[in-house]
Amino acid sequence: GDGVVPEDAGGGLTDRVRLRQAEFTKEEVLVEKVSRKERQIQVQMQRYLRAPSVRWDDVPDPRSRRGRRWGLHTLLDALLVGMLACCRALRDVETLSEQLVGRSGLGRAARRRVPDTTLDGLLRKAQPEPFVAKLHAQVREMKRGGGLEPMVGLPCGVVTMDGKALATMDRKVNESCQHHEQEGGEYWLQRAVRTVLTSSEVKVCVHQTMIPAATNDMGVFEASYAELLAAYGASDLFGIVTCDAGFTSLHNATLVSDSGRDYVFGLKDNQPALHDKAQQLLLEEISRAEPEGSTDWEKRDGGWMRRSL
Repeated sequence: GDGVVPEDAGGGLTDRVRLRQAEFTKEEVLVEKVSRKERQIQVQMQRYLRAPSVRWDDVPDPRSRRGRRWGLHTLLDALLVGMLACCRALRDVETLSEQLVGRSGLGRAARRRVPDTTLDGLLRKAQPEPFVAKLHAQVREMKRGGGLEPMVGLPCGVVTMDGKALATMDRKVNESCQHHEQEGGEYWLQRAVRTVLTSSEVKVCVHQTMIPAATNDMGVFEASYAELLAAYGASDLFGIVTCDAGFTSLHNATLVSDSGRDYVFGLKDNQPALHDKAQQLLLEEISRAEPEGSTDWEKRDGGWMRRSL
């Protein structure tokens, strides 16, 4: 009753008290570690959001001047922080903005909740070009900082260009949506050719080109590669371009070669004559030579596969 814990004969009660005190100490240390980590994240976020490559001064506002209740910078900041937090929908961004009200340590937070309908209205009118330019600026900044160096063993940077389906929708939302039909209904795809720097430890998206509704991946390779060169051609960001079999053609290979880069294009039976000729010329030589390198065996499509070079 006086707050003194008696020690029993065997010392068992005292041991339990000490053990409980140790657990409390561990919890306090854990809380302190989490708190320190949060502070580090806040400092990194502040530094990141102060960088010129994520300022919005040169991004035009696509909205009409009448009826603007929110500044463009505030809305774009909310969207950026939502992307960094892996929000999957604009409603999630709205919820996050409410949680960040007054917490300026997590960046340029809004002073009140940002409605998802306001964000949706902005995105419907925004054009991609200013944001692609921002992406290029961020990549060049990372390159200057030494954060995009090739992994050990690679002689130069490698980019991979591939077609991606960004969204599947039940209606046409813009002119680049591709219409498809299947049993049970129709749908629209928003597609793009995405270029990723696959040679660095962090696989960074360095460019993206929307695919018009009337064409496919192959149809925009030339335009997308020209944009890639315009953004990074003067740098040594990449020296090799890799693509899957859907992009393989003499024209595309020549474009890459003429730009002073090398290419690694896939070849499959979607081009049967070329595929058969390659097998005829190469299989016998491959069977005699020892590979320079091989991956581990992996299970795929019901069988086992190992890649060799």
